[in-house]
Amino acid sequence: MSSPVVEDRLNVLERELAEVKVELARVAAQSNGTRPDWLDVMEGSMSEFPEFDEMVRLGREYRKSFHPAEDNY
Repeated sequence: MSSPVVEDRLNVLERELAEVKVELARVAAQSNGTRPDWLDVMEGSMSEFPEFDEMVRLGREYRKSFHPAEDNY
């Protein structure tokens, strides 16, 4: 690569980096140093996977196994 091409590419990268820094500062200012609750972030994130329903069913079945069946007297 010739020197002018490298310099042009470096200028583009420096501009892009400056834009990223501005955006990062904007996002940091919006968050006010607070982090979102992890449950709010995760809630519903697996719902589009068909395996998720099976996982929920198996978990429910496992938890129920710890409780004795009710007497039917």
